[in-house]
Amino acid sequence: MSRLPRNRTPGSGGGRSGAGRRAAWLAVLALVPAVAIADGYRGLTLEQALDLLRRDGLALVWSSDLVKPWMRVAEEPQAGDARATLGQLLAPWEIAVRDGPGGTLLLVRKPSAAPRRAAPGAPLRPAPAPLDEVVVSASHYRFGAPALVPPAVFTAADLELLPDLGEDPMRAVSRLPGVARADFSSRTQLRGGASNETLVRFDDLRLYNPFHFKDFLGVFSTIDPGIVSDVSVYTGGFPVSFGDRSSGVIDIRPRLTGDGLQGQALLSLLSAGVTAGRSFNGGSSDWLVSARRGNMDLFFDVASQTNLGRPKYHDLYARVGHRLSDTLAVSANLLAFNDRLEAFDSDREERARAEYRDHYGWLRADFGSGDGAGGRLLLARTRLASERAGNAVLPGVASGSLEDRRRFTIDSLQADGWWRLGERSLLQAGAEARRLRGHYRYEDEVEFDVLFLLPGAPDGTGRTRSLALRPSGTQYGAYVNWRWELLPTLVA
Repeated sequence: MSRLPRNRTPGSGGGRSGAGRRAAWLAVLALVPAVAIADGYRGLTLEQALDLLRRDGLALVWSSDLVKPWMRVAEEPQAGDARATLGQLLAPWEIAVRDGPGGTLLLVRKPSAAPRRAAPGAPLRPAPAPLDEVVVSASHYRFGAPALVPPAVFTAADLELLPDLGEDPMRAVSRLPGVARADFSSRTQLRGGASNETLVRFDDLRLYNPFHFKDFLGVFSTIDPGIVSDVSVYTGGFPVSFGDRSSGVIDIRPRLTGDGLQGQALLSLLSAGVTAGRSFNGGSSDWLVSARRGNMDLFFDVASQTNLGRPKYHDLYARVGHRLSDTLAVSANLLAFNDRLEAFDSDREERARAEYRDHYGWLRADFGSGDGAGGRLLLARTRLASERAGNAVLPGVASGSLEDRRRFTIDSLQADGWWRLGERSLLQAGAEARRLRGHYRYEDEVEFDVLFLLPGAPDGTGRTRSLALRPSGTQYGAYVNWRWELLPTLVA
């Protein structure tokens, strides 16, 4: 494009020529939107395409939280009018159009057909049905009753931001008031109680001692943060449906997948893993798989000049779920942890070996809805196995060996239900039955080269013990909770 002369003298004709050129440029600029429309919508951001439809006369209203800058139009719409074109532009993003006040069109997110589970969360907060819209008014509405002592909740985003060791979501609990934890252990003590006095649940199923290397400080928990939706911690009084633990509750809720394939890969100094999942059939079905291994054995090989041991651990989680109807959803779940540890002292006079296998399998059914009557049913089998062995040869002191094997099988059935009696009353009830079977096998043998004249010290030069037990039993429990609002300021 040629430059306009900088200096023009009056009467030279430059004024007429400059005005003509400016008019031509204005005409070109005015045609730019028309050219953009003629070229089509493909390649534009969704926000740019909506702005063009606004110029065509559509009064559109949307939120920046709904229409993201990275959303682009991948295919050219083939509709004949602006309203039909709008529908085709929004279809890939699950955005719906609704009539608003004054002839406006509101862009809203399409609601899911129904929840894949009716999870009430805290027992006094039944899961609400999906809200198609939220109406703001001055009236008083109650969506479930909050717990008397609300829990502290860590979401998945919170767990990612908090510093931790070994990608362990359980270590976040130790940052709460009233919680204590040893330096190297992932176990927590709530309100001064022992670690086994705290209930740990995953997907409403009780976990027994869910830590890797259980007899060696319990360094890491067995829960991969990639499968966690949130962690609720009750350090004070907790609702009756959690049972009779005396210290507190750590309630872990699993993550549900969204549309399309989703996942993450993890590689760190202490662990490596992968998580993948997706939902399909319009959100009615979903699956999720997560596998993780510890890298401590590799770290020991590199960092230790002498071979002091090889700690290995693996954990696996798998889930598949399907919503049969708007009021019934089912899922099958598997959670497995495997540990193997060998440890030596520097001169190899003492050696220990331990192996742990914890497997949880359960079927879950969620039915009803949170604003009426509903509940959940869990049928589970738990298998816990541990093997410990060791030997020591201390010249001039003692020598011996030990072997300890334990196996447990726990079959359980849990049922929880709620019924909303009008707008001011909520009735909850539940029951649980467990069948427990165990197998203990213990043997040790020791020879003493030196005897000490101390109370309780061995008085013979040798000892041999062998024990075998097969205990079994049943456990039952039930609860009822009725909460009602007598007055706006009085709840019983």
